[in-house]
Amino acid sequence: MFAGEKYWGGGGNNKNAEVTCSLIIKKWRNIGLDIIHVRHSSRDPKSKSRKNNQGFIFNPIPAPLVNKTVITKSVNSAFMGANLKELIDTKNCNLLVIIDLTTDHCVFTTARMAGNYGYKTYVI
Repeated sequence: MFAGEKYWGGGGNNKNAEVTCSLIIKKWRNIGLDIIHVRHSSRDPKSKSRKNNQGFIFNPIPAPLVNKTVITKSVNSAFMGANLKELIDTKNCNLLVIIDLTTDHCVFTTARMAGNYGYKTYVI
């Protein structure tokens, strides 16, 4: 989740996104569902989301637990340049639920690719 709303353009449509995500994640953990956290690492050296910058760090509210699955991407799809497909296929999973802050960028691109790979995909 992006901290510093003004830097990212402001006007987020869901001011409670982090809390909502954390509630969903907590419920899924409680019922034993697998969660794969994805983080963005910008290629732009000036970006706040570049590794070693503050924006690279997970927001603490919906953050992954220690030693849980995290993949890092540097483009708008979590399938590109990361091992997401292999992780999903290893788990014999055919259903994906994707939640995040910027649905018009990374989430939709990842969801479209998931559909192309044949996964039943939901975006929250």
